[in-house]
Amino acid sequence: LETKLLAATGGIDTLVALLTLADKPVEEMIMGGLAEVDADLAAEVRAKMFVFADLQLLDDRQMQTVLRTVDATRLPLALKGVADVVRDKVLNNMSTRARENLVDEMELLGSVRMTDVEEAQNEILESVRALEESGDLVINRGGNDYVT
Repeated sequence: LETKLLAATGGIDTLVALLTLADKPVEEMIMGGLAEVDADLAAEVRAKMFVFADLQLLDDRQMQTVLRTVDATRLPLALKGVADVVRDKVLNNMSTRARENLVDEMELLGSVRMTDVEEAQNEILESVRALEESGDLVINRGGNDYVT
C-alpha cells in the first residue's frame, strides 16, 4: 500500500474501520503486508484499531485478565477523564478494596496533563495487544466467529 493510495481512498480511519470488520487472519495478513511496506503507518493503524474506550467492549472475564497484567499504578492516571462506562467496566471487575483504593488514588491525582493520561492509556493498550497476540485474549470485533 502506498501512503498516497491510502489517503486517496479515505485515509487511515477508513482502513481501521475495514480492518475491524475483517476476520482475524485477513487482518493479520493486511497488517503484516503493511508493516513490511511502511512500519510507521502500520503502527499508527494498529494504535487506532483498539482504543482505550474500547475496553468497555470486553466481557468481565477478559477485563479481569487485562487487570491482572497491567501495571496497577498506571490505572488511576489512565482512568482520569474517561467515559463513565469505561471507568465502571474497570471498577466493576475489581475487588471492593482494590476499587476503593483506585477511586481514592484517582481523586488524589487532581488535575493531570492529558499527555500523561494518554501515555498511561497507551501502556495499558500495549498490554491488551500483547494478550491478544499471545492468544490469552480474543477481542470480538463484530465478526461472525463467536456464538453467545
